[in-house]
Amino acid sequence: MRELLLLIAASLLGVGLYAQNAKIKLDAPTTRTTCTNNSFKQFDASFSFNEVELTKVETKGGTFASVSIPGAFPTGEVGSPEVPAVRKLIAVPVGATPVVRVKSFTEQVYSLNQYGSEKLMPHQPSMSKSDDPEKVPFVYNAAAYARKGFVGQELTQVEMLGTMRGVRIAALTINPVQYDVVANQLKVRNNIEIEVSFQGADEVATQRLYDASFSPYFETAYKQLFNRDVYIDHGDLYNTPVRMLVVAGAKFKDALKPWLTWKAQKGFYLDVHYTDEAEVGTTNASIKAFIHKKYNDGLAASAAPVFLALVGDTDVISGEKGKKTKKVTDLYYSAVDGDYFPEMYTFRMSASSPEELTNIIDKVLMYEKATMPDKSYLEKVLLIAGADYSWNSQVGQPTIKYGMQYYYNQEHGYTDVYNYLKAPYTGCYSHLNTGVSFANYTAHGSETAWADPLLTTSQLKALTNKDKYFLAIGNCCITAQFDYVQPCFGEVITRVKEKGAYAYIGSSPNSYWGEDYYWSVGANAVFGVQPTFEGTSMGSYDATFLEDSYNTVNSIMWAGNLAATHAGNIGNITHIGAHYYWEAYHVLGDGSVMPYRAMPKTNTYTLPASLPQNQASYSIQASAGSYVAISKDGVLYGTGVANASGVATVNMTKQITENGNYDVVITRSNYLPVIKQIQAGEPSPYQPVSNLTATTQGQKVTLKWDAPSAKKAEGSREVKRIGDGLFVTIEPANDVRANEAKVVLAADNVWGDNTGYQFLLDADHNTFGSVIPATGPLFTGTASSILFC
Repeated sequence: MRELLLLIAASLLGVGLYAQNAKIKLDAPTTRTTCTNNSFKQFDASFSFNEVELTKVETKGGTFASVSIPGAFPTGEVGSPEVPAVRKLIAVPVGATPVVRVKSFTEQVYSLNQYGSEKLMPHQPSMSKSDDPEKVPFVYNAAAYARKGFVGQELTQVEMLGTMRGVRIAALTINPVQYDVVANQLKVRNNIEIEVSFQGADEVATQRLYDASFSPYFETAYKQLFNRDVYIDHGDLYNTPVRMLVVAGAKFKDALKPWLTWKAQKGFYLDVHYTDEAEVGTTNASIKAFIHKKYNDGLAASAAPVFLALVGDTDVISGEKGKKTKKVTDLYYSAVDGDYFPEMYTFRMSASSPEELTNIIDKVLMYEKATMPDKSYLEKVLLIAGADYSWNSQVGQPTIKYGMQYYYNQEHGYTDVYNYLKAPYTGCYSHLNTGVSFANYTAHGSETAWADPLLTTSQLKALTNKDKYFLAIGNCCITAQFDYVQPCFGEVITRVKEKGAYAYIGSSPNSYWGEDYYWSVGANAVFGVQPTFEGTSMGSYDATFLEDSYNTVNSIMWAGNLAATHAGNIGNITHIGAHYYWEAYHVLGDGSVMPYRAMPKTNTYTLPASLPQNQASYSIQASAGSYVAISKDGVLYGTGVANASGVATVNMTKQITENGNYDVVITRSNYLPVIKQIQAGEPSPYQPVSNLTATTQGQKVTLKWDAPSAKKAEGSREVKRIGDGLFVTIEPANDVRANEAKVVLAADNVWGDNTGYQFLLDADHNTFGSVIPATGPLFTGTASSILFC
């Protein structure tokens, strides 16, 4: 039969959702998805649904029904009946082919006529935010609506997508619904049990690649994988230091120095190069080849960069035209494996002069160091659902309401949430002047403006938010098109001096209503209905508020792009595709910043009084998950991550061999930074020991450890005075191994005022560890992993 594609000239905005029409109860008590028995060889999964929801839809092409299932997304060929499907992103081992075996499912047929339902809605293409709705045709495939019998996809599908930061990614799709359009019947397959096996998996190569590329900064991305457990359960890898590759225009060498010094102090191992270096060059091809080689060489040495910082405008570091967007993109500088998934968090500090770069850097340094005189503005945000005749109610308002319901509220520490859901928008941008920590606008845009309510680059230059710098996200068209003939919106908002934003996330090409919706709240079933946390995948809002994760500006953008990938080519009025969105969205400004979520917390830490020379590592106490760095004069000496007990072992890649002041910086997501200096002293006369354990009995603490090989346990008792009023008794245990010793601590009132006891390494009062309380046990919790004897 010759298929006839009938285009009915009707605006998609003529698609209106009426009140809920009916709910069909299915043969499962709850909607549930599980992933179990997870390994590099296989995993099991189950999918159960408790209801199907039917909603009447009025269009200029007629009356239809929209069918949805919680946790599923509408899919179908454009113009053909739209049915829901479930899509999960899965990790696939190196060398493996994913194979799905359906173990069991139930099946029932439901007559929609019994529910008074019309024929199912035809699936529509994505709508760009730049489209004139009145000119967008309503697509109806008459041949598809004349077919008899149940039509639909196979129950399961798997599609390989690419490799993202050492993890091969595939999309697993479950198609539970088939439709007989002539009989107006649904066939629903439910209680689906499947096994996904990875045939040909190379477990050794998979683990090697994952270990080499792992960074806790990518935890946000790993958490969006369905079979994530086998990939994120690697606590030992949290000692992985952060590495950043910087490629900058040669004219920015001096202006960049303060920023490089701070990033080193913060614990970033920097690899800095300029375009006047022959191996870097000035062309897109040479710079890209240089970056790819750096990443691959780093990967081979288990030292792959986490961040890629591009410094300069397109006159010094050009972008290239996207394969899908046809607009400028930086994606392929970091997409090393030949697909559209990047391997590094990439941001561009776009500046045309050293002075403009200094403007960006000054804002970043104040924000990251938290030196702003008034931090109360961090508790305020601006959220705007911009004007659009129909999409404001279907996408804009649900987006902003989701953010407020789950995150931007008093429960999360926000005192003022300035929200503008619809017109009038009078005075909305005045809050940028008085101070907000975050500004989000979703609607229409141009190269140089948020469209309605209007905020132009001229207005940005007139802002007065000195010392109150913010993160801005524009889910709108072309505001980050950084090769435009004049500075684009995202460039201006970051370049302006002592005002504006420290970073901007926006799209270089036109963005789309469906994908922007998913980008913010996560992929979900329908428009026009308020989304729920349970009914959506992870979106950028969710990723921003992940606890105990390294939530950077870049990771927020990744989460949004992964949400668009999650929906992929099957989303609701969306099939522009994930590839497009990875090319589209960019971070202008500093993407390595971890945004504060309302008022940041205060870190609890203990620093040694001095740093003995020639030590391979140092033990520093801080809140669990804190990143601790020791540096001097902008040179990084070592880093470590505080474990669950709050102890960071700072492994020194460069040992301290000279006296002087050394910078210690402690950072953690949503915590105020700790920036201190410690004096390095003479080399310690004591040797470090390992595997320290402590047993408390009253005011006595027994310490046991593996002694250094040079100090084997002997049979004689030895008492050493190591501090005022404090003695350590070293005595061997009867069952001690050759390299193990036992120590008993007896503490006196060192200071004579009952304020507390302190473990002293020597008579010069160089402290080790925490102050011991005057009453109660001498030690609580886990003892430090380093002791000197």
